[in-house]
Amino acid sequence: MRAQLGWAARSGVDGFRLDTVKHVSHPFWQEHRRRTREQLGRGFFLLGEVWGGDAQVLDPWFSADELDAGFDFGFQGSVLGFVQGRGRAVAFDRYLKSREKVRPGHLLAHFLSSHDVPGALYQLGGDTTHFRLAAILQFTSVGIPVIYYGEEVARPGGDWPENRSDMPWGDRKILPGEGKPRDEALRADYKRLIAIRRAHPALFRGVHEKLVAEGDLLVFLQKDPASDDAVVVAVNRGDKPLVARFPAPEGWGAGPVRDEWNAVVVPLTGGNIETTLEGKTAQILVREARR
Repeated sequence: MRAQLGWAARSGVDGFRLDTVKHVSHPFWQEHRRRTREQLGRGFFLLGEVWGGDAQVLDPWFSADELDAGFDFGFQGSVLGFVQGRGRAVAFDRYLKSREKVRPGHLLAHFLSSHDVPGALYQLGGDTTHFRLAAILQFTSVGIPVIYYGEEVARPGGDWPENRSDMPWGDRKILPGEGKPRDEALRADYKRLIAIRRAHPALFRGVHEKLVAEGDLLVFLQKDPASDDAVVVAVNRGDKPLVARFPAPEGWGAGPVRDEWNAVVVPLTGGNIETTLEGKTAQILVREARR
């Protein structure tokens, strides 16, 4: 522990990602927490991996205040199943709502890929359209979205050992990985998702509310009471266009409403929104700031 804390103090990192937490005793992690706060500051962040973790599995480490956050292992399978058309939209919506049941002051960290499981893009057969939908749902869900290196530029991330393969650096003079292809359009989309999430507290600490969950269409509201920020997320996982109709969030008045993902204005009439989503697309709707 002494070497770890000394390295953190010298390097200035903000926190640790702690591996295989359950294989070390609770008293150790309690002492670890005490020392990180004492030597590195009370804001030093601890994210732990407990295999199979969810809010219930992680709670013993949260209740003892040993960790700030833990990995939510259920997210990958749930979101990949949904975007591929498996299961009912209402069931996936219930899963998203259930992620709020985490001890106050603690967070779930949700990933699409990791070094321990086949990567999401690999599981999707390289389909970046489905992968984008999964990433949109990841970045519009509460908790901490975790990006596994290279998936933002479409590194396939197959089964072991390919899930730990070289970072594709493209034409950058960095070895290993130089010359491996990169999807820069996907990287640009990740940058947009990060910017949208940073701009809207509702996306990282809001309360989830289902608006529509029918067939291949899912529409939900994320609302943050503290800031009165509200964001509506609409996803069509099917192949055919679908029309979504739902009441605008309270306080949106007469609009205008902007789809931040597609950079277009969406009509709001009589307190209701009606919008068409093409197949395998999403919209992220916000009340546009008046100029």
